[in-house]
Amino acid sequence: MWMNRYEIDAAFERHVGDPILEPVVTLLRDYRDEVDRKSDGWAHWSAGSNAAAPLMDMLQGKRSVQGLPQAQARLRRFCTTHGLAYPDAHARLEYERKNALRLAIELELSTRTLRALEAAALPSELAFTFLAEAS
Repeated sequence: MWMNRYEIDAAFERHVGDPILEPVVTLLRDYRDEVDRKSDGWAHWSAGSNAAAPLMDMLQGKRSVQGLPQAQARLRRFCTTHGLAYPDAHARLEYERKNALRLAIELELSTRTLRALEAAALPSELAFTFLAEAS
């Protein structure tokens, strides 16, 4: 059964962290975004969304996730034929994880710097100047 934009987003939220379905839903979401960028949109270009039918079936429990390599091959062929960029779900997941880690480290460093400035009782103008120069 065909999934619209909101159903795909809801499936993504539901399956984040699931080691089996997260790669499927991430690939589907990224592919949908690529179809949106290169066509009239996911809802209007049936050939684009039909190419992802196996992924939607996997998320709805109608098809085994063991068929993911075949579904990926089908999408790669479709992307190549129609000039779309194939979304690499694993690279995207790794990028998002690294980005989240980087943001957490920056937040921790900013929090420590702010605490140190508060402990030093610097005037607020000087503290903002210091923070601006540090970043």
